[in-house]
Amino acid sequence: MSEPALESSAIMSDILACQDLIVVLNNRNNEAYVENIHLSSIIIWQDQFIGKIKNVHSAAGLPGIEANRTVAYAYNNFCSVVSCCSFETKKMRVYSTHAYSHINFKCRRPHQKVWTSEQPEAIDSLRASFDQGGSLKALIQAVDGYTYIINIQALHLNDDENTFTAETEYDGVPVLFKEQKSMEKFGAQMDAQIPQCTPPQYPAGSFSGPLPFFLLSFIITPKGVQHRHTEPHGVTHKTEFAFTKAELWSEMPR
Repeated sequence: MSEPALESSAIMSDILACQDLIVVLNNRNNEAYVENIHLSSIIIWQDQFIGKIKNVHSAAGLPGIEANRTVAYAYNNFCSVVSCCSFETKKMRVYSTHAYSHINFKCRRPHQKVWTSEQPEAIDSLRASFDQGGSLKALIQAVDGYTYIINIQALHLNDDENTFTAETEYDGVPVLFKEQKSMEKFGAQMDAQIPQCTPPQYPAGSFSGPLPFFLLSFIITPKGVQHRHTEPHGVTHKTEFAFTKAELWSEMPR
């Protein structure tokens, strides 16, 4: 059985320029269809990335997750695993990319950098973007080598003090998303199961929750970056986040 082609290596520069990341999926079995999905939250490690949709997909029909919950699908360029995770229940299912005959990553909608932590007090471009009503994204490069690209859901400008506060969308991913070797191992295990599967079946599995999640929730100001994290008992704290670079990017005027 042929494996789906993954086309992604040439677009890393576009991803790092905060263009919208889209995955195009060609279904392998049953009804032949193509779908494209916007991946709004992205985690990057060197030349590898994983992107997930917003938590807006119904869990109806998914075993082990209540039908009234929402889930998010995630796709990556380094192993043959598709993830379906529930931020609410802290559960995750995985299935093989063999469900698709072709997986293609594309970028669209150029963005422009309007603020950088390297010049934290220079906010004129950010103010201009704010006045034009452009949507914003944050790019945060952590000291551990990971880079996060997340939508900004609220921007507050204080003209009197020439400062701002930008808050990302409140999101989270399983910590496994940052453990590439484990993800690759899951992919290899599912690849080995493919010959035993009779179409339209494909390898799949699930993790009983609650799993540890990493919050993709950041607050950016000219003074630094704060990160929200949740304790096991459910209390959420804000702590200073160790980063090497933070940027805000705005969609280009049409």
